[in-house]
Amino acid sequence: MKQRLNDLIKKGEGFNFNNNSQLIRSEYYSKASDEFLAWIAGIEDFLIQNYDEESGPVKLFRTLDRDKLNEYSQSSFEEQLRILRATLIACDNISPYKQKEEDNAIISLLKNPLFWTVVAILIAGSFTLGFYLGNARFDANLIELSETKRDLQDSLKIKNRIIESLRHNSDSALNILGHMPYDKMNLDTLSHRKVQTTIENAGKALYLNK
Repeated sequence: MKQRLNDLIKKGEGFNFNNNSQLIRSEYYSKASDEFLAWIAGIEDFLIQNYDEESGPVKLFRTLDRDKLNEYSQSSFEEQLRILRATLIACDNISPYKQKEEDNAIISLLKNPLFWTVVAILIAGSFTLGFYLGNARFDANLIELSETKRDLQDSLKIKNRIIESLRHNSDSALNILGHMPYDKMNLDTLSHRKVQTTIENAGKALYLNK
């Protein structure tokens, strides 16, 4: 960058009214050469790349009157040439500074009241949505727990009915066994006792259902 500035300053030393003028009706008037206009464009590009719009060099460059570079007197031309050279001297004395466009955009956005209004609305909306989703999730969990409780209660009812049925069957079996005519069976004493013991053991096993 410093080298480019030095090149612009050195190139500017070669321009004057004599090599940027033409003879019109026995009088010389300004006429900017292509090289001179290219030099001005180089200065402008250097400023755009390195300086903010409100910087001193840029403000000085803006005072340039391009109309006076053609068909004007020598004094008018040299006045514009002096502005251009002064701009380069200012660049040499003032450190380059150009605020990034994205920084400008962020600052502008932060200064915009509409931005903060939208942020407030979004925050409020997010809170409301979160509250709603939280309640919906709580309700869903509550419904699920209620259904689980109902399923467990139904299972317990079914189990109790099965137990009652087994107890009823056990009582019936015991009742039948209790009225068996043991004394009328045509068995010897040992066989009679074995049958009686087996039946009693079966009755006891059934009674365990209680």
